Amino acid sequence: MSDGWNNPGWAKAAQEYREQQAHNGGNGHDKSEIIQLEIMRLAKVDLAAYESERPAAAKRLGMRARVLDKLVGAERRKAGDDGKQGHALTLPEPKPWPATVDGATLLRDLAAAIRRHVVMPDHSADATALWVVHSYILDALHISPRLAVTSPEKGCGKTTLLDVLIPLVWRPLAIANTTAAPIFRAIEIQRPTLLIDEADTFLGENEELRGILNSGHRCGGSVLRTVGDDFEPRQFATYSA
Repeated sequence: MSDGWNNPGWAKAAQEYREQQAHNGGNGHDKSEIIQLEIMRLAKVDLAAYESERPAAAKRLGMRARVLDKLVGAERRKAGDDGKQGHALTLPEPKPWPATVDGATLLRDLAAAIRRHVVMPDHSADATALWVVHSYILDALHISPRLAVTSPEKGCGKTTLLDVLIPLVWRPLAIANTTAAPIFRAIEIQRPTLLIDEADTFLGENEELRGILNSGHRCGGSVLRTVGDDFEPRQFATYSA
């Protein structure tokens, strides 16, 4: 190998690969495998160390630093660590039922399940069951009605109902506080079902967020934002349950 590959981190990755290949009866000279090992190694270092190693590593690998960033970032995400605060948005999806489902029976069972956990009038439970099903067939509808969970006073089970809805709706995203920017980005990427708790504590003063949620009740609803260093106009969908 050329001298440009002989930094300690790269040499360690290459040596690990040679030992692995020797153990498996190979000759240990596959450069693409060593490159992958180096990317895996860089994905494990902290961000400060990566930033200092990044220019030399990109040069050794014969790629632009921006490309290296993407490869290392993808490797970090595979390991559950992308170097960012919080954690990546992953939403559960139910597996399709193996047999044909009778719609009327499904709705009756959903309403009964809801009433087992929350005290509400029968018509409210029926409406909630219909709303659950509607979250799965959003693309077949032109309007997504909002489910407003209200009560005469505090402590009547509004949050409990949201807890019941989480395992029932399509791609549940339960949030207790948010701003406009993450909402339309989450909708664009995942099309979640938004379950917003304590909305009265922050929604009334946030006109931008109200506008986004209001625009999302019709199919095709969207917002326009500029992105990137060149401020390119990009459209973000807001249609969701």
